[in-house]
Amino acid sequence: MTTYTDQQALDRAVEIIKAAVAAGAIGTSSPANMSSADANGQKVGEFLGSAIGALRDKLKSL
Repeated sequence: MTTYTDQQALDRAVEIIKAAVAAGAIGTSSPANMSSADANGQKVGEFLGSAIGALRDKLKSL
């Protein structure tokens, strides 16, 4: 099994999330309840950052 350093886990998590977004598995479109593109961008950024952090932590624990 692969063991990851902090940086390797972060890099791999970013790669996986980028691939998921590119494949359409994770959407970044504006929900109907968002009042502006800025609000949507903020929420999408928070979501993607959280997803990357959680995946990084999971990879480190393997």
